[in-house]
This record gives sequence, C-alpha cells and structure tokens, in this order.
Amino acid sequence: MEEKLKKYFLNLYAMALADEYFDTEEQAVLYEIAKEKGITKEELDSVIFSEKIAEPYIPLTFFEKIENLTNISKIILADGKIEQKELDLLKFYILKFGFEKDKINIIADKLLNDVKERKDIKDISSSIKNILQEN
Repeated sequence: MEEKLKKYFLNLYAMALADEYFDTEEQAVLYEIAKEKGITKEELDSVIFSEKIAEPYIPLTFFEKIENLTNISKIILADGKIEQKELDLLKFYILKFGFEKDKINIIADKLLNDVKERKDIKDISSSIKNILQEN
C-alpha cells in the first residue's frame, strides 16, 4: 500500500480512537471505506495495527480533502453518538487541511449533517464550496 494511502487510513483510525474505544460500528465503516478503495481487511489491519500514527495525511486537492473529511464524519457517526473528542478532532482536520478558521464549525456541522442524510460526495463537495464562498 502506498504511503499516502497508509496515512489516509491512519487519519481515519485516529478518528475511530478519538473517544478511546474502537467500536464495532466504526470498524465496519473503516473496512467498508477500505473495500471501496480496493484494500483488503488484512492489508488494512496490517497498517492500522502496526503503524504508528504520526503526522496526519494532508490531501492536496479539494476533492480529496472533502472525501477524507466525509469518511472521517462517517467514522464519527458510526456508533450513533458524537463525542466531543471526535468533534474536536474533525475540526482539527478541517483546519489542518487548510480551510478558513472562522468556517470550521459551519463546515463540521455541514459535513456531519450531509453524511447523516447519506448525501453523495459530489453534493457534500458542492455544499462545502458554497460555505467557502459565503462572506
């Protein structure tokens, strides 16, 4: 697995651990995302259980950032409750990915709501672009 993809999944795993418990629902979402990217359960396990979580992966394109934040949001929502530590980590990633500090809360709320409503990545991307264009 390439280094970029390893870091991507380590970001998601860090989110799953934010509430200090790797819930079975969070695990299922993580494996589903891996499957979508052509990664087997065994390959993912070897990364998340043997790699150290270091610097987070910072996606380069807007779409990659939204895809990563959407998947992080799926992990947050997997167990049916949003812990403050998870929300804080989501906001950390939003800021780390280069989004405006004054829009972090709005972006986080929109991501979580759109994922709850099962919107597709194109709709979520469009929603975030609209937020960024607002003054």
